[in-house]
Amino acid sequence: MLLNCPRSFWERKARAGPKAPGSKEIPQGAPNCLQGLTFVFTGELDSLSREEATDLVKRYGGRVTGAPSSRTSYVVLGEDAGEKKLEKIKTLKIPTLSEDGLLDLIRNEPAKGEPDMAAAMSSKMQLSDKASKSAPSEPAADAAPTKSPALESGEMWTDKYKPKQLKDICGNKSNIERLGQWLRDWYVCNAPVGSDIFTNAQCDCRAKGRRVEHRAVLISGPPGIGKTTAARLVCEAEGYHVIEFNASDARSKKMIEGNLGEMLNSRTMIEYDNSTELHRNAVVMDEVDGMSAGDRGGIAQLIQFIKKTKTPIICICNDRQSPKVRSLANYCNDLRFRRLPKRGVLLTNTYAACIREGLKLQPNAVDHLVTSTHSDIRQMLNILAAWKLARTSLDYDEVKELGKLSEKHVSMGPFDIVGKYLQGQAYSSASVAEKLDLYFNDFSLAPLMVQENYLRVAPSMARSAQADPREASARVLDLIAQASESISQGDLVDSAIHGSQQQWGLMPTHALFSCVRPAYYMHGGMQGMYQFPGWLGQNSKAGKTDRQLADAQARMRARVACDKQEIRKTYVPLLSRAMVQPLLSEGVDGVQSVINLLDTYYLTRDDWEALIAMRLGPESGEQLMKQIPSNVKSAFTRAYNKSNHPTVAVAKKPAKKESGAGLSEQPDLEEALDVDEAPAADSDEDNGDDGIEGDAFIKVKGAGARAKGTTSRRGRGASKSTRGRAK
Repeated sequence: MLLNCPRSFWERKARAGPKAPGSKEIPQGAPNCLQGLTFVFTGELDSLSREEATDLVKRYGGRVTGAPSSRTSYVVLGEDAGEKKLEKIKTLKIPTLSEDGLLDLIRNEPAKGEPDMAAAMSSKMQLSDKASKSAPSEPAADAAPTKSPALESGEMWTDKYKPKQLKDICGNKSNIERLGQWLRDWYVCNAPVGSDIFTNAQCDCRAKGRRVEHRAVLISGPPGIGKTTAARLVCEAEGYHVIEFNASDARSKKMIEGNLGEMLNSRTMIEYDNSTELHRNAVVMDEVDGMSAGDRGGIAQLIQFIKKTKTPIICICNDRQSPKVRSLANYCNDLRFRRLPKRGVLLTNTYAACIREGLKLQPNAVDHLVTSTHSDIRQMLNILAAWKLARTSLDYDEVKELGKLSEKHVSMGPFDIVGKYLQGQAYSSASVAEKLDLYFNDFSLAPLMVQENYLRVAPSMARSAQADPREASARVLDLIAQASESISQGDLVDSAIHGSQQQWGLMPTHALFSCVRPAYYMHGGMQGMYQFPGWLGQNSKAGKTDRQLADAQARMRARVACDKQEIRKTYVPLLSRAMVQPLLSEGVDGVQSVINLLDTYYLTRDDWEALIAMRLGPESGEQLMKQIPSNVKSAFTRAYNKSNHPTVAVAKKPAKKESGAGLSEQPDLEEALDVDEAPAADSDEDNGDDGIEGDAFIKVKGAGARAKGTTSRRGRGASKSTRGRAK
């Protein structure tokens, strides 16, 4: 069945995991026994998942890369190894190892000394310290901050080792350069009138065609990557005095208008003074996406000031997709900062801080800490500072446990959630608690994502039966049956949660039945891309169809006495065919017969199309509509709009009483109208049972302007419609 499909890119990407996990003993190697070696993994190993094998290599100081190169020491081969990697291995003549070979290498390699990177960093810092001692009045530019009693008395590492100069900032160099150029162009292009010191620069700026398109800039990116520090250092380097407002300050409309209004729309005298070092101000609005109800109207007022400000404004946010930020971004120069890669974080003061403070750790340990904190340098420094209070060393296993305790939680999207559930390797490496936590990232979409995609997976639990195709197919069907049974039980739990009982305490149980248990049976190799839940669209379509059927039934009750379900089961199959057959057999000549049929049941042109669309079976309504020629459809529409049609009044539900004993009884639309309670007709003559002009609840709709006193067939009460006269 699914297992017989050809392997695709997506199936290779979502591998099923090892065949016999945990079947081999993991040796205890010497410290740093793999230091200086670079490994590449391809294929699936027998007992270790890819994540476990990578952790094993990093634990002993080795390095893992994604693709083989001339610097690769060993390639560890598993089942279904990549063809391109095998070709490159053969071309470069790289040594290969099996899983047993990797375990033997760890078991037999001797211990090695301090990691090369730590030694290089220590020697570099020693040179920096010597340079600072030789010239104490002018410290070296690249020297790290020196110790002082004030710093050792309790200063936080984030303040102690933050960048002091622009060259100390790692990453986002292009955005920093763009910010500096924007500040230079901003003041040159907006220099005060009569200022002689910038006349030449102004002329040069205009000659080169440079101009500032926006009077403000928006810096966005994840927290802890140095956005505020970069903005402050760039402003100081360009000669601006920084005035900062953050989330701890009141930033409402009244505050911005009162405190910032004069500063943003005026010039300072020092702008005209050549002797001063700082000639101008720059406003930094930090965490603008955190402006909540306490800062009501602040974003709108800030936008108004941006349009006419005479001072550059730098806005900083974490969530670029926030609705408040999206409205602000239309008036700002957009700079999007990105996370630093692992190697980039090692080049920051993070590693230097550990060495200066006497904390020993491996580069691989820092790599894992970077992954768990999502490159948040500020959080990394806080974690390491807290660890240093009790310990002086930090190995890979300790930093892995520490990373779990202090892991930075990031909201996951629905496609990430379903990948964690159905991808074999990701599911096997996660604990039950972690699988339950995935559900709460988006508890409304996670069950639907699993339900939509679990049939597209080749389950790893059926791999043992691959030798016999018939047995494999039967095993897959058995796993599908168990997964679907669990999903149906999850629906019962969901009805208790969102029903009248409102038992929200059952949400962990719902997570188990709707996501964790189906994924237990069906996790493996994904065949194709993950699909968004189609149930959402079908549910919306079902709601629309139900409303259309209710409208048609309310009008048909003047002729038939049945509810919606009876209309759907009995009348829709017959009427849909009868309303199409004359148009197919007679063409334009059959238009009038279809209109007469609609008038008989007081149906409209919209009801005609809706009832045909409800037809199911081999000759569905969609197929019938395609068979009708376009010129016949156009003729039918024109003829219907030109002619008069009877309509039936539909009673509205009365509004709630503002006071009194409670709500009045609401009429059931499925009950027959009581003609005895209707007002008498305007004419005393008896027009017969088949006449429509004398019926108090039926009026004729005109083709042109509506006659005085008549009402539309929707949204009017029976008391008004009965006063209308037929045209």
